Amino acid sequence: MTPSSNRLQRITQSAPKWVQGLMPLLALLISVLVLYLTWHFYQGFLISAPFNWTDWIQPALMTLGAFLGLLAAVLLFMQRREGWDVLTASLSLIPTVLAWRLILVVSAWLSSLGGGGNGSRMSISLLDTLIIIMAGAGGAFALWTKYRRRST
Repeated sequence: MTPSSNRLQRITQSAPKWVQGLMPLLALLISVLVLYLTWHFYQGFLISAPFNWTDWIQPALMTLGAFLGLLAAVLLFMQRREGWDVLTASLSLIPTVLAWRLILVVSAWLSSLGGGGNGSRMSISLLDTLIIIMAGAGGAFALWTKYRRRST
């Protein structure tokens, strides 16, 4: 067996065989559950008006993660190594969604401090959008440099 560069695969390889066999099924079940919960929680929210541009990002990220999980489950059922990388990408969207929610909370809080409304429905200005993009790009660059240093 060749050594793997994927940490999730290395951890699972040291587990008993029955746990390794459950990973594709677990990925499949969690992905289906995330798709169902995304539909259940955001169905009425996305249909209602007014539709703010920030409203679609979290459900889109959750749906993307679920579809990546389904793809990972298929690849893991076929015992392909790429399945572990896809599963890792799917799981990495969890902190991305949490970071997005944190950015929205901070933006809403700053908007309410500046008299941006009653706080019930947030509207983000162009300046807020640029600040969010710059913060996200800075965080992505910091993670990339950390990963690059660790891999060399």
